[in-house]
Amino acid sequence: IAAESFGVVGTSSNFLQKFCSLMKNGGRNGIIIRKEENRLYIDLHIEVKYGVNIAETIKNLTEKIKYIIKDCTGFETENINIYIDRMSV
Repeated sequence: IAAESFGVVGTSSNFLQKFCSLMKNGGRNGIIIRKEENRLYIDLHIEVKYGVNIAETIKNLTEKIKYIIKDCTGFETENINIYIDRMSV
């Protein structure tokens, strides 16, 4: 999801596989997922391209993540925190 989002750099090429892996091993590589009942809490650290509209990039990424997770797993995503760790030129 993140790899397909405009302006995002340096994320996993297959988010769904990483998502399943992270649910088992507690989170690595900039993604932390916590599950409480049937709700997910996600912290995602990303790198973005210099000059992109950060607010719009984060809004689009958040909406895509919520939709895909609900569609694939049935879980509601309670909260997604997106942190920009770096900007690339």
